[in-house]
Amino acid sequence: MMRLLTGCVAVFLLIPGSAAARERQLKEALEAVQDAADEIGEADRACRRAVGEDLEELEGGLKRLSRDFDRRRARKLLRELEDLRDDARDKCPRGVDRALRDAIEALEDAAGNGRGHHQGGGGSDAPPPPVDCWNGSDPGCLRTKGGKPPMGKAAFEGFLQAVRAQKPHVFPMKDTVEASLQGAYLTSQQLGVVIEEFKPHSQVMLDVIKLAAPRLVDPQNGAGVSAKLAPHTFLVQEAAEAISAQRGD
Repeated sequence: MMRLLTGCVAVFLLIPGSAAARERQLKEALEAVQDAADEIGEADRACRRAVGEDLEELEGGLKRLSRDFDRRRARKLLRELEDLRDDARDKCPRGVDRALRDAIEALEDAAGNGRGHHQGGGGSDAPPPPVDCWNGSDPGCLRTKGGKPPMGKAAFEGFLQAVRAQKPHVFPMKDTVEASLQGAYLTSQQLGVVIEEFKPHSQVMLDVIKLAAPRLVDPQNGAGVSAKLAPHTFLVQEAAEAISAQRGD
């Protein structure tokens, strides 16, 4: 009988959403952030200046979260980690990006497992609002990143109009993309429409893809985006790598 009870306890501790599972996920996130800090310590000054101080603050936030879990704080830290990864991507070695990616994945699991944890009476989260899909054939409409959906129809049309208003000057067009994506997210199909506006400037198209890749909600659907740089094989490969390095929810 005692052996049976011990086995049941062991199984319970592995159930996703349990306190033990969340504790393990937070530990994994903290270890990954510490790995990133070690990588940054060996990187050049530009990398350390760009992300070192913010990473130290995030490490402290994760330690506090491990002691006193709160779902909202977990999701706030998750957004900060994603922003930090965006900052580190162009300035730090790939080992930093991999470590931050691992931290994000672990914290995503912990934040997701906390759903409903603080609600009284055993209630559940409110149902999500209706999806504002710009194009009914786009599977990315149902995806999110950090809990944020992609641009809806009106927002995306306004975004495109702002980009087109700068034609034929590709660098102001690129600046418009960067400004418009602050706090906004795209589907891969939407990004494909945007970079069509930059043809035939393949190198600028690649720059825009790299700029927008961290804002994709469905990077797994991004093969068609990188293919738009054909026949420039190396540019296609570079774009594919930038997209595949991302992760949606």
